[in-house]
Amino acid sequence: MRPSIQEVKEGLSSSDYHVRLQWAERMDFTPTPEQVEKGLTDDEFMVRVAWTQRTDWTPTLEQVDRGVRDTDWNVRRTWAKRMDFTPTPEQVERGMQDLFIEVRMAWILRKDVCPTPQDIRDGLSSPSMIMRETWKRKVQQMIDNCIDYVVDNISYDEMTL
Repeated sequence: MRPSIQEVKEGLSSSDYHVRLQWAERMDFTPTPEQVEKGLTDDEFMVRVAWTQRTDWTPTLEQVDRGVRDTDWNVRRTWAKRMDFTPTPEQVERGMQDLFIEVRMAWILRKDVCPTPQDIRDGLSSPSMIMRETWKRKVQQMIDNCIDYVVDNISYDEMTL
């Protein structure tokens, strides 16, 4: 049974962040833009993460920019993993230089992020094994995308010329 408008309002306005978190994670109601905005600016980072993970709303440019600059790395990582916006070059650069490896990894592995050859060289020679492995995955992802493009767009006859 779908919750009433009053139940949703009360749940999202609760002084207990656990209750606000539970409501942010519920998918049995469609949030209004005002409810989304309130959730994205909640004092509790877990509530902001939960709202960012929802896919039943489209973020504004302001919400994206605020999210990728959030004070909490969990929120920044969650925004980097959202694929329904095109990041600006500044957002990508900021994300790939984040202090937290989890945030950097999320930006590196976005399919719409195209690193420079220097980024790749630096990544593959990183002192961090996790970063080196992430960059290897990114390079493989780029190779796979090129192969898919060729297979999808070039005929066998053209490939055998």
